Amino acid sequence: MLTALHAMIYSDDPAATRRFLMDVLRWPFVSEGARGDAGVGGAGTGGTDPAEWLIFRSGPSELGVHPTREGDWSAPRHHSLTLTCDDLDATMAELAGRGAQFSGEPRELGFGRAVMMAVPGADDLMLYQPAHATAHDLPSDEPAHDHGHTHHDHSHGERRMPVTDDEWHQHYAAEAIWSGNPNGALVAEVSSLEPGRAVDVGCGEGADAVWLASQGWQVTAFDVADSALDRGRAAAEAGAVQVDWVRAGLLSSELPEGAFDLVSVCYPALLRTPEGLAERALLALVAPGGRLLVLAHADVDREQALERGFDPDDYLDLDTIRAAVPTDWVIETDDRRDRHVTGGAGAGHHTDLVLRVRRP
Repeated sequence: MLTALHAMIYSDDPAATRRFLMDVLRWPFVSEGARGDAGVGGAGTGGTDPAEWLIFRSGPSELGVHPTREGDWSAPRHHSLTLTCDDLDATMAELAGRGAQFSGEPRELGFGRAVMMAVPGADDLMLYQPAHATAHDLPSDEPAHDHGHTHHDHSHGERRMPVTDDEWHQHYAAEAIWSGNPNGALVAEVSSLEPGRAVDVGCGEGADAVWLASQGWQVTAFDVADSALDRGRAAAEAGAVQVDWVRAGLLSSELPEGAFDLVSVCYPALLRTPEGLAERALLALVAPGGRLLVLAHADVDREQALERGFDPDDYLDLDTIRAAVPTDWVIETDDRRDRHVTGGAGAGHHTDLVLRVRRP
C-alpha cells in the first residue's frame, strides 16, 4: 500500500539546505548516514549532522494536477514543490525570526497569497496562504466527496496523541497545525463578558489567547510545547497584542490560585488521575465571580481512537469536570451545539460540548 509522498530538493550545498530545514523550518528528521545507506531497512542512524543524508518529515501533503497549457500560457511538463500556511504574514514573521529571507513582498496570485522564500543552496520555495479548498487535512479513510471541512482546535485526527513534553514539541514543530482562528464556541461564550484576567490552558498555537487579548483581556497562555508557543508569540506580534506566554503544564504552571476571571480550556488533553488533580487545578484557578469555560468534542468514537493509539478514557472529559464543580457554583451554559468551520487539522468534528460555570 502507499505510505507517503516523498519529495526531493536538489541542492548545490546540501548541508546548508538541510540546516535550513532543521533550524528554520524545524522539521523532524532521520539520518541515513554519510553515504545515504546506513539506515536502509531500518530507522536510520539517529545522527544530526547536516552533512549526512537526512530525511525530513514535512507534514501533511496534498497533490494537484495543473495543465501545461491554458489559453496563451504554457509550461513544460514538470513537478513543483510549494509550502502552504494558514496565515502568511504571521508565518513570515515567525520564519524571519529564525533567519528566513524572502524575495519581495507577498502577492495575490488567484489561488492564494504567496511569497518566495530563499532556500540556501537550492532554488527559492514558494510559501502561500491558499484561497482554494485544501485536501491535506482530509481523513485518509474518508472519500473527499463525503468530507466536511472543520476548524481545528486541540483534537488530533489521524495523528497519535502526544504524551511527553518532547512529543508535544515535535507535534507542533514541523508546521502550523491549526487554522489560526479562535474557537467559535469560545467567541460566542466570551464576547458578552467584561474583560479581566484570563488564562488559556494548553493554548497550543495561541489563536484563542491572541483573540482574547484583542478583546481587552489580560491573558496568560501556557503550553508544554515550545514550538507551539513560538507560533503564539508570532501571532501576538502580528496582531499587536500582549500575551504572557508560559512554558508549563497545568500541574506545573505555578499560577496563582483564584486569580483569573476566565479559565479557558478548549478541547483539553489532560490525563486523568485517581486524585482528580487536573480538574481540581482548573477549578482552583478561577477567581471569585470568575468563570471556567470548557469545550469538548461530542460523540468521540472510542474504538476508532484506540485504533489510532489514543484511549479517550485516559483523559479528562466534560462529565468528569462537571462532576467536580462545587455545588454552589452556577452553571451558566451546559450545551451541545453544531460547529460551522472551514479548515484546520481537526476535520470531521461537527459538534461541540460547551460548559460554562461561574464561581460565586
